[in-house]
Amino acid sequence: VLNAWASSGEKGAASRSEAILEHMMTLSEDERDVCPNSISFNACIKAWATSGEKGAAERSEALLKQMEHLCKDGKDACPDTITYSAIIHAWAISG
Repeated sequence: VLNAWASSGEKGAASRSEAILEHMMTLSEDERDVCPNSISFNACIKAWATSGEKGAAERSEALLKQMEHLCKDGKDACPDTITYSAIIHAWAISG
């Protein structure tokens, strides 16, 4: 679902994908098997990076910081080359 929103190009897709990601984070607090991983975060970051919305680069970077925090806590959400490439892309087109 996150990849679908990230690739849709629809207005508001980035916000919707982040809402899903946040919902997954909330559910994972109850130790359910829905903890977002790097693939989940990367899809959401991609959605922001390609959205063209004001503040997209900042939202992408905020998600990166969340990933770094989760990674330090031993979660499977460590940033990778896909993450950093999407962040660079977001800043490059932010104007």
